[in-house]
Amino acid sequence: LEEFDRNSMVQVPAECLHSYCKGCLKILFTRALNDPHGSFPVKCCGTTTIDISVAGTLLGATKIARYNELMLEYETAVKTYCYNKRCNTFIPPANIQLNDAKCRKCRRITCTHCKKGKHRGVCTEDRDSMEVLEAGKNIGWVQCHRCQHLVEKSYGCEHITCQCKAEFCYKCGKEWKI
Repeated sequence: LEEFDRNSMVQVPAECLHSYCKGCLKILFTRALNDPHGSFPVKCCGTTTIDISVAGTLLGATKIARYNELMLEYETAVKTYCYNKRCNTFIPPANIQLNDAKCRKCRRITCTHCKKGKHRGVCTEDRDSMEVLEAGKNIGWVQCHRCQHLVEKSYGCEHITCQCKAEFCYKCGKEWKI
């Protein structure tokens, strides 16, 4: 066993209370950054994740930021990646609104249900929405021709103005023309 100066050691804030020399800790984090599918995240005793703050002074700001991005991807239960095969970048939850996931790198939008490019209407992979659509159609509701939202007529004539401002005939679904 080698002996180390206490100032060159870092104690891991985990149940095991193990210490690492700064050089080895830097190697562990660098290896995790270079091979995120094999060595990520950095763990002590094979179970306890070592927080990046432990290596804060050993790595530069760029590496710490990259590690935090990888940690977000690792911790995200349902992951979405850009559908663009040349990009395939992880899209963090903060970049997802409803069913649209906007890629920070190439700016393209991926459907969170089918994982393909953005498309009009309800995604056929979104089972909940498909069930609502089917139930709505069974009780006589119609879909807007522009935005595909369900519309229910409660009274009056067949002229409908949807929330997207499209005007159409409730009876036939065609665009309303005056």
